[in-house]
Amino acid sequence: MMFRLLCLSALLAVGCASPKAATRDYGGSEGWPPAVSSIVPTAGQAGSVVTLNGDYLGDAKQVLIGGESATFKTNSKSLTVTVPADLLPGPAKVVVVVPRGTTTPVTFSVVR
Repeated sequence: MMFRLLCLSALLAVGCASPKAATRDYGGSEGWPPAVSSIVPTAGQAGSVVTLNGDYLGDAKQVLIGGESATFKTNSKSLTVTVPADLLPGPAKVVVVVPRGTTTPVTFSVVR
């Protein structure tokens, strides 16, 4: 029994000292990865306004739609974003940039 406790203690000590066991540094003030859960509407014209809903978006530094920088306003759960006027019709990847990373891309369809 004592051996099992020593082994468990050793495993916990090694795991706690390991860099992989440390909290990942994502750049959101809460320390969790930012994520876009929805975009409303999912399609629209260049120049239109869309809302990105998700988690830990309050630290957003930039929003890219189709690789183009978009203007936006933020709060902790959503971003109000103006689709860049020079985008061509078709699918466009939307990414939110935070201090130390980006969200997984979501797709927005630019229409005429």
